[in-house]
Amino acid sequence: SYISVWVIAAFPEEIIYRGFIMSRLSRALGGSNWSWWAAALLSSTLFGALHYYQGWAGMIVTGLAGFFLAATYLFVRRNLWVTIIAHGLIDTIGMTAKYFGAAQ
Repeated sequence: SYISVWVIAAFPEEIIYRGFIMSRLSRALGGSNWSWWAAALLSSTLFGALHYYQGWAGMIVTGLAGFFLAATYLFVRRNLWVTIIAHGLIDTIGMTAKYFGAAQ
């Protein structure tokens, strides 16, 4: 359902991947500007890899979407609400497209 997309995917995944993992990776890499971008790349790779059940194409698309969300997170000065809303909208649009047969 659409509510589960927001409650089970968008909100917790953004808290975990952008809020927690990126900040810990950045701190471990020194906390500089480049470390945030390295953390974005690493967390997005993990994000894509953990969607292995979608196959290679799904992992790549999800990893790229993760990097888009990570970059957005950095551009909006680490405001998680922006990425939570973006993630929810991406998933909602994807579910709607699937419902109408426009996506698999």
